[in-house]
Amino acid sequence: MQQNATELSPQQFAVLELLVGGATVTDAAKHSGVSRSTIHRWLKNDFAFQAELNRTRNGLQEATLRTLLSVAHRAAQNVAEAIEGGDLSVSLKILKGIGALSGAPPRVGADDADVLREETEIDRATEQVDREMRRMLAL
Repeated sequence: MQQNATELSPQQFAVLELLVGGATVTDAAKHSGVSRSTIHRWLKNDFAFQAELNRTRNGLQEATLRTLLSVAHRAAQNVAEAIEGGDLSVSLKILKGIGALSGAPPRVGADDADVLREETEIDRATEQVDREMRRMLAL
């Protein structure tokens, strides 16, 4: 049976908020009045608590990514302007970032259709096995 967030206590929600906000378990315990051992037990054994913590963290990551994506174009323009202006430091960082200075060219991928087909089949089979394992473990 899947538990949901409504099954968490007010103390658990308080601890979740602190943990998601960057608090350590020790700090969360101190500020919430819940013992460290209880928080560790929730983190290890309380699946509803774990799920809500993951949901909250995923939501925060998604919001952060949306914010970054909304300004990524401007960031790329700034980098391009810096390079066009002759900024050697930015130019070198870009070259390092794409692996152009690593001594080995970045791998593009196979140029043989049969190899690509085989790699894709392996990836799909692996994904299918992973899905099936997750389904079996959820029962």
